[in-house]
Amino acid sequence: VNTVTQSVIKSIQIENLIPTAGFSTEDALYVGTKDGEIASWNYQNDRLEILKSEQDPFGTAVKSIHPLELANNILMIALSSGDLAAVKVGENGTYELVAQTKLASKPNTLLSQKNLALGVLESSLELSTAAKADQKIVFQSETVSFPYSRLQGLQFHLETKQFAGFDDNGNLTYGEIGKDSIQSIQPPIDSVRSLLWSNDGRHLVLCNERRLAVFDPMEQRVDAEFMMKDQIGKLVSFLDGQLWLTNENKNILSLSIPQIRWIHSQDPNSEDPSIGSVATSSSNVGVLTMNGSLKVWNARTGDLTFEQKVDAKNTRSLISFPKSSGFAFLSSISDITRLDDDGSMKTTTSMSAFRLEELCVIPESDQVIARSQTNRLLSLNLENS
Repeated sequence: VNTVTQSVIKSIQIENLIPTAGFSTEDALYVGTKDGEIASWNYQNDRLEILKSEQDPFGTAVKSIHPLELANNILMIALSSGDLAAVKVGENGTYELVAQTKLASKPNTLLSQKNLALGVLESSLELSTAAKADQKIVFQSETVSFPYSRLQGLQFHLETKQFAGFDDNGNLTYGEIGKDSIQSIQPPIDSVRSLLWSNDGRHLVLCNERRLAVFDPMEQRVDAEFMMKDQIGKLVSFLDGQLWLTNENKNILSLSIPQIRWIHSQDPNSEDPSIGSVATSSSNVGVLTMNGSLKVWNARTGDLTFEQKVDAKNTRSLISFPKSSGFAFLSSISDITRLDDDGSMKTTTSMSAFRLEELCVIPESDQVIARSQTNRLLSLNLENS
């Protein structure tokens, strides 16, 4: 499928194979099957073949299959029996077993990603890492106590070692494997049916029959929420702001979710309880808070680039200059202060006999218009004043 045009480029009918896991490259699709075989579909010549090996097929279903980042043409395979294997794909539709290990006991759940694999046992987790030693692929394992194996809908993000699921009371329980800081909270939406980690591990997507919530577990905050027309089927993946899912009609849906970054919290317990005014330039976001903080963030990176305390009583009406960049704000009864990108500040007295209440800017010229409390308008050029 072309994810931009959302059109099917190619399809193929598979006979006598039951795919259980797979991944794609630019040239081919690789799948593991219920019988423990590995098949490939070459997009260029539309050839589908089962890879051959001198060893017998694994004989048990492939739970996951993906390329190892340690070496070219090496695939990592997790099997339902609890076995992990690394195979090297050769030419002419062949593969060779280069490493294999077995978890301590058959896991209830087995997941793998990149060079990591995780088996969920009765009261513990077994983590296996594929590594390179003396030009060979080896598996290194460790067991971690994990009294959360009975959580419903248990989901893991292997790279960050995070987990999430629901306890018997329906609370969303999440944390990091091997650490004691476990959170258990009321889910942000009712009757949750399934959840999914985003690929970067920063968000959890939760859904019920028709409602989706993108939840930031670190901040315990919902960053986006959607109501779907049709009943939700399965959450597939959440990568770079694009959520893939199916609906009750077996359609594949792609939902664009903006990358939301909170750069200022209105938490009443924080030092900055509320925002007075906000202005944006082509590259920066400026904020004046009600208790007298002037802050500027880089709009692309989210980095705080400027911060200064100002007169909370008289500082108001922050504006930006689209043409020349920078900000300006009312800094006393009749004074206007300009803040340039280099952090330098210059104050201009308007000579108004009345208190100024509001600023705006004419975009083409960076000309500033000020409104006084008597609703008179003053035109100012801060560059030449």
